[in-house]
Amino acid sequence: QPQRADCAPVLSHDYTPQQQHQPPPPTKVVELGSGTGLGGLMIAKAVANCHVTITDLPELVDLMTSNVTLNFKQQQQQISLTNEQQNIFQNDTNSKSNATAQTLRWGVKEDYTDGPYDVIFGADVVTSLYDPIALAHTLYDLSHENTKVYVSVKARLSEPHELFEGEMKRLFEKVEIIWNVEESRNRNPDTAIIVAEGLKR
Repeated sequence: QPQRADCAPVLSHDYTPQQQHQPPPPTKVVELGSGTGLGGLMIAKAVANCHVTITDLPELVDLMTSNVTLNFKQQQQQISLTNEQQNIFQNDTNSKSNATAQTLRWGVKEDYTDGPYDVIFGADVVTSLYDPIALAHTLYDLSHENTKVYVSVKARLSEPHELFEGEMKRLFEKVEIIWNVEESRNRNPDTAIIVAEGLKR
């Protein structure tokens, strides 16, 4: 998935520099459409005092759980690692937070029981494969008054993006689209970050 490989690092690097000057308060973070969990795991590694939940469809939970286990020492204690895995991860003492994986299907409100969240992420989740209106409403339903939403997108699918951006502007008080994320070491001229906050009632 080359698009996700672009979007997840850009999204993660846009968020983490904001946290360097002072520790944030305890923060509940969720990543939607995580796939392997790349973006969410990067956040949990780099940002102190937060808990990151990576989410996707039920068939991807085992993969996400495996990646969480391999990347965080507290979860590694629950399984037997191979010698090769132990050699890879034995020096990993720098994770600043932790992560878990679970199912979250857009539009299925019984999957929303851990919400609302303080920060919501999604990397390359606005595509022709998914319903952009359902995504916007899921972001709204998982938010509280002070939630910040970050969605990174690739400029290639005008209709889904227009539908998504239009619905986000209808649901949230402030929606900003940021191109050329200068803080990111992985910036891509075709990748933008949509930042939303403030629920409209």
